[in-house]
Amino acid sequence: MISIIITHYKTPEVLKLCLKYIHKQPEEKEIIVVDSESDWQTKGDVIDKFKNIEYIPFPKNVGYTRLVNEGLKRAKGEYILIINADVIIPQGALGKLVNFLQNRPEIGIVGPKQLNLDGSEQQNYFRFHKLSTIIYRRTFLKNFSFAKKELARFLYSDVEKLNKKGGFEVNWLMGSSLFLSRNSLEKVGYLDERFLMYFQDTDWCRRFKEAGLKIFYFPEVTFYHYHQRGSVKYGGIIDIFVNPLTRIHILDAIKYFLKYNKLR
Repeated sequence: MISIIITHYKTPEVLKLCLKYIHKQPEEKEIIVVDSESDWQTKGDVIDKFKNIEYIPFPKNVGYTRLVNEGLKRAKGEYILIINADVIIPQGALGKLVNFLQNRPEIGIVGPKQLNLDGSEQQNYFRFHKLSTIIYRRTFLKNFSFAKKELARFLYSDVEKLNKKGGFEVNWLMGSSLFLSRNSLEKVGYLDERFLMYFQDTDWCRRFKEAGLKIFYFPEVTFYHYHQRGSVKYGGIIDIFVNPLTRIHILDAIKYFLKYNKLR
């Protein structure tokens, strides 16, 4: 059985579309919706329109990490899929992911190719950050050659991806779509709740690698993801002052670099 954990925050119509496509999947599954700042209408829509769903509401916004961990605590499946509510899963995708992990026990987490709704590719795999990576991505420094070199490293721009159609090992995967086995979860444990909304996926993948398990990008499976970078609104330093998500992003980054002694 596959446990599908869906994290949701105030996008009920998007959630219903996500659930519609999940119900088309033929595999045996349990569906766990974990809802931040839940309201009665969303709860009613989910429970009334979609059967056999476990719905976990939170009255306040508790952040992505807590939502995922609550879902993991309830999950009973041999395999676990974690997705955001703005992800659409085409039919047949789940079976391919299960078959892949069954044949590759050394892999801890696998991530599918993610596409924007217009069909363009949305990168969801990266190398580990350096402190400079954060600075370059958020400031005018990104236009200089030394910064472009670092960002190319971070984005795997130096990898000849056309020769790796079957996928390749990466440092970390974006938390919008993560597939893993229960055996792997039991080796590594839950997400670190010191991270509210960001860097918990980076940290989790790092812990999987430290446990001897690989993180793998698998483009043979495709999900669609309606993704907006909430921590970027105006761009540059101004976001720190006007966008609360930017401040959360920076605080979570500091926690991450302190945890791994990378601030020196």
